[in-house]
Amino acid sequence: MLRRLPTGSSRPALVLAAAGALVLAGCGSGNSGSTSTAPANPTASASGSSAPAASVSSAPAASGSAAPGTSGSAAPSASGSPAPAVTNGKIADVAVTGARNKLPALKFTAPFGVAETVVKTLVAGTGPVVQKNQLATVNYTGVNGRTAKEFDSSVDPQFKHVGAASFQLKDGALVPGFIKGLVGQKVGSRVLVAIPPKDGYGPTGSAQAGITATDTLLFVVDINGAQTPLTKAEGAAVTPAANLPKVTVANGIPTAIAKPAGAAPKAPVTQVLVRGTGKKVAKGDSVSIQALAAVWRTGKLVTNTWQSGGAQSIVVGNGQLIPAADKALLGQPIGSRVMVVATPPLGIQASGDVTAQDSVVFVFDLLAVS
Repeated sequence: MLRRLPTGSSRPALVLAAAGALVLAGCGSGNSGSTSTAPANPTASASGSSAPAASVSSAPAASGSAAPGTSGSAAPSASGSPAPAVTNGKIADVAVTGARNKLPALKFTAPFGVAETVVKTLVAGTGPVVQKNQLATVNYTGVNGRTAKEFDSSVDPQFKHVGAASFQLKDGALVPGFIKGLVGQKVGSRVLVAIPPKDGYGPTGSAQAGITATDTLLFVVDINGAQTPLTKAEGAAVTPAANLPKVTVANGIPTAIAKPAGAAPKAPVTQVLVRGTGKKVAKGDSVSIQALAAVWRTGKLVTNTWQSGGAQSIVVGNGQLIPAADKALLGQPIGSRVMVVATPPLGIQASGDVTAQDSVVFVFDLLAVS
């Protein structure tokens, strides 16, 4: 699913779901950092390896911030049944001040709630209209309508992931209200979106962020860009070196990585499998990727975003990715499919199916850059 995740002190990228094990630096290492509740889909399942190494990150959520995509348990009322959702609000009564891409201030009477997702355009953009399934680049701030407290923001340093985020506006990847709020708006706009529980975190809420099953969420979103990403690698096929693992491709999509016969290389290896023709990835770019990964020693898949999570955006070149991948993807053109053999040390804490001595074979499809 599309979520954000903690990767140490650097700002998070969109999450590779639990199937995105091993891609991110510090995965399983307990590094500090905050997670983001913004558009996470609390109902999306994270399939793939059930071993601890298959979790995207074990970094603890910062106080007041929910683990991305986890639903948590809403605090029960004294009677054992949740109170009814508040639906007394009108979005016109919420005052927002502040410049685009800066931390906004919201003024309203709490508790505030709506029955349906509603949107108010605060600043009308003049760019292209945002379409469903596009990759939107945004800044956002989320405030709980019940408590009037901020629970996440890409422009507030307290959440430790300051900087624009990219989210694909795809059903099942984000909370429905976030998609409803952005689709149909123009790039350059600032919008206020009020999202009721049914279009937000649902009946479980998000305990880590203090969001209960009955809370309306208020998001101020600055829409800075939107593009339609590729669905898979597109370009000229490249014949890989004979000693590298064979990748099975079905309908243009990598589905398996064969267990190699020989020993793993002593140092990381980068092999382009498909050479794209798009913009080359530069340091600091947010790149939308699909990823497949298998352990060299066993051939067992430990990451498959094609089956769980879908395309995700990761910032390249600033230490969010494991070192071998961070270096390998720089300079690669969008549309490429790149194999990376990551050798120890991987930059993650070994656990489950991956030992400290293992090498891991990744196959990345680079679909968009922002």
